[in-house]
Amino acid sequence: MIKNIQWHRIFNKKKFSYIKDTNKIKYKNINNFSYNLAKVIYPGLNHFKFLKITNFISKKLNIIIKKSILDFGSGNGSFLNYFVNKYNLKNNISLEISGPLLNQQKKFIKKTIFFKTHHTDTKVFDKLNANLVDYSMCNSVFQYFYNENYAYKVLDFLLKITKKKILIYDIKNSKTKKIYQEKVRKRQNLSILKFKEKYKKLARECNLAPSTVQADYPDVTMRMLKLSGLFVENDLIIATEHGPWSGDEINKITFNKNYGWPISSYGEEFDPIKQNKKGIKSPVYNKNHASHGFEEPIFSYVPAIGISEIIKLPNDFSNFWIDNFLISSLWGHSLHRVQFDKSYNKVIFSEKIFVGERTRDIEYHKKMEAILMAFEQSGELGFLTKQNLKN
Repeated sequence: MIKNIQWHRIFNKKKFSYIKDTNKIKYKNINNFSYNLAKVIYPGLNHFKFLKITNFISKKLNIIIKKSILDFGSGNGSFLNYFVNKYNLKNNISLEISGPLLNQQKKFIKKTIFFKTHHTDTKVFDKLNANLVDYSMCNSVFQYFYNENYAYKVLDFLLKITKKKILIYDIKNSKTKKIYQEKVRKRQNLSILKFKEKYKKLARECNLAPSTVQADYPDVTMRMLKLSGLFVENDLIIATEHGPWSGDEINKITFNKNYGWPISSYGEEFDPIKQNKKGIKSPVYNKNHASHGFEEPIFSYVPAIGISEIIKLPNDFSNFWIDNFLISSLWGHSLHRVQFDKSYNKVIFSEKIFVGERTRDIEYHKKMEAILMAFEQSGELGFLTKQNLKN
C-alpha cells in the first residue's frame, strides 16, 4: 500500500521551490512585495486577482485596524504580511509546517509570533490561550492535512483561540477541486498515483464545520478566458479576454459570476481546416452561455481579433469620439473603437481602425493628448493624436 504524501517533509526541504523562490523576492513596497510572495504559491495569480482576494478576505473577516489575526498554514507569509501592514495589526500569530518558510517570515513580518506545526505534535494548540486573537484565517491548507482527525483538531483550536471570525479558504466544488488538484500535483512534481492516494485521506471537501467555514476556491469570478485587458471605474469592471481559435470576449465582471470557460464559447478549439483533419464534426464548446447557467459576454469577436488592452477615452479627445473605448489587437494590425450602452450590457458598435502593427498595449497620455500604442513586432511606440483625427 502506498503511504500518505509526507507534506511536512516536502515543505521543509531547503530545495523546495516555495522556499527557493521566496528567497529571491526583494522588498519594494508592501503591496507589490506581498503580491510577489503570493505569486510564488499561486503562479497564475495576477495583481488584480490578488487585490480582489485580499479584499474578499478583509470583508469576510470584517478586519478593523489595530486588532489581531492568526494565519494557520501561513506559507511564505504573503497574505499575513499584507493584512498586518494594511491594518496595523498587533499581537498576531503565524503557524506554518515549514521551518524554512517561518524563518523567512521572521525577516519581514512585524508584531507577530511564530510557531512550527506538525500533525504529530499539537502541543502548541494547548499552549496558546483562548480568545487570543480577533480573527483567524486558513488559506488553501485543509486540502494538505495529513488526515481528518488532524483537521478536526485544527478546527477545535481555531474555535478556541478566535474571538470574532474564522475564515477557511479552501476548495469545495468537486469539479474545481479536481482542476486545482492537478495544478498542485504538477507544481509539486508528484505522480498521479501518489497524489490520488494522498487525497483519499483528506477531510471531506472541508465540509467540517459549516457554521464557521467559508469554503471555496479563491477566485472572484469563475471560468474566465485568458485575461488580456481590464478597465475599472468605481464598481464597473470591463475585461477583454482571449478566446480559443476564435471567440475573443468583452465581459462585464460581476462578483461570483460564472463565465462558462471552457464549457461555453462562441469560438472553436481549432481553425476549420484543422478541425476537418482531426475529424471533429460538432462544436467543441456550447454555443450559448445563459442556457447553461453562465454569464453571456457583452460581445464576442468571431473570428477572434487577438484582443488585448482596453481603455476609455476622455470626451475632450474628440467631439466625434464621445463615451468611446479603444481596444488593441494582435491580429489585423488594427485598433477597435467601441461604444457600450449606458448599462454596459451591450456593444452598440465596434469600428476597426488600421494602424499597420500588432498592438499589444495602449495608454492615453493626458499631457500629450495622445493615445500611445506599443507595437509588438517592431518594438516601436505609435501615437494617435487629435491632429491625426482632423476634428
